[in-house]
Parts: sequence; structure tokens; C-alpha cells
Amino acid sequence: MMLVQHHESEYWKRRCCDQFDRLWQEGEERPRIMSMAIHPYVSGQPHRIKYLEEIYAHINSHPGVVHMNGAEIYKWYNDQKKVHP
Repeated sequence: MMLVQHHESEYWKRRCCDQFDRLWQEGEERPRIMSMAIHPYVSGQPHRIKYLEEIYAHINSHPGVVHMNGAEIYKWYNDQKKVHP
């Protein structure tokens, strides 16, 4: 988003927080997953890292939030639905 669409880091933060807030609201009834594509060269740059930290601070201020990578999401889902024995 920042490199291809040339969005400013602050705008990316606002979009992530807005997306999280909506999914958090909907998650009251059933689980929701929010994925964020993070690349150290992009979001880890000194002029951008504070926005990533602020996103995580916002997300982590809500109880019950769990952070998982793709393999962990698969395991969680498979344990619930027994898709692959």
C-alpha cells in the first residue's frame, strides 16, 4: 500500500485501526481475522516504525486479541473444524 499506492504511513495506520475496529465489533458474534502484510524494509524503516508500534498498541489495548502467523491460524482452524485429520 505504501510503495505501490504511495500512501503515507499515517494513512496506513488509520486504515489498519479502522479495519481492526470494525472486525473487533463484528467479532463479538464470531471470530474475525485481520491480516497485515509487514515487510521490515517497508514498515520497519525509522520514519515508519512508530506507526506500526501505534497500530499494535491500539490492537493490543483490546482484551482477547490473539496474534498468530499463518501456520498457527491453520492449526487453530483445523483443531476447531477437523478439516485435515
